[in-house]
Amino acid sequence: MSYKIKINCTSHNELSFKDRKINNHTFKEFRDIKYPQYIYRLNFVTRNVTNIKRNEDFTIKYLEFMCDRLVEDKELIEFIKYMKLLGCDSKNNNKVSLIKSDNNTYISEYYFNSLKESKINKKPKNPYNKSIYKQKSIKIE
Repeated sequence: MSYKIKINCTSHNELSFKDRKINNHTFKEFRDIKYPQYIYRLNFVTRNVTNIKRNEDFTIKYLEFMCDRLVEDKELIEFIKYMKLLGCDSKNNNKVSLIKSDNNTYISEYYFNSLKESKINKKPKNPYNKSIYKQKSIKIE
């Protein structure tokens, strides 16, 4: 069974790396980082969304750290602290989510800055949204 740690990074305020917005260029810098052993791949996902009802387009970007096992809450908090040491920052105290990969079930969520647990509030999918996903991956060795 596979799990993922998901962090939104659409804007500089959600998540930045060394005070820069995370994009295709800065994502390459994540290749040289040593990650905990349970992480085997890192994905940079771009989701282009079209809302048919309102005729508007928007983009959502996020990082997915793929895990080969269930990560305990204590380990998730340690991972967030490690990301801060590497130079990641969240000006608006973004959420870090642990998700079961096969069905996208949210297991736990913590705030990036305060490290406080967040109540999981899963909104139903908007039937008027159509999404196209693009993904870049780094295999962790």
